[in-house]
Amino acid sequence: MSDNPVPISEWGKDGDTYPTKGVLYNWTRPGALRDELMAAGVLARINGRWLFNPPKWREHCANQYQANS
Repeated sequence: MSDNPVPISEWGKDGDTYPTKGVLYNWTRPGALRDELMAAGVLARINGRWLFNPPKWREHCANQYQANS
């Protein structure tokens, strides 16, 4: 998994498959989850394109795990 932000349209072209492109698109729908992921830096909207940040996603998952342990 790359450590650089990736446009969702480019996701998976290098063999990365988790989360799937469909999941990423669902995350961009308006709602509490999108707000949470944007606040955590996992998703960003720049120049009309959604970017996914893999390191922030891993950090967010670790924080969620610690909070629920």
